[in-house]
Amino acid sequence: MGEMTIFSTQLPSADLEPKLAFIPLADQEDAIQEAWLAHLEGRDPESAMNTFAVRERRHRLREQTGILS
Repeated sequence: MGEMTIFSTQLPSADLEPKLAFIPLADQEDAIQEAWLAHLEGRDPESAMNTFAVRERRHRLREQTGILS
């Protein structure tokens, strides 16, 4: 079996803290994970968080209204 890595609930950069406030509470933990993955892969954590938030918003809108199908 492979090892499981547990990521901190802290953001990889303090600069991301204000941006997290714009993400719904229910999605913040997942947004932090997206930021960490991006950071570890050498990508921009802020961009990854924003992309995640937009994707989740669209997903919820699609589920609630059926638009954007």
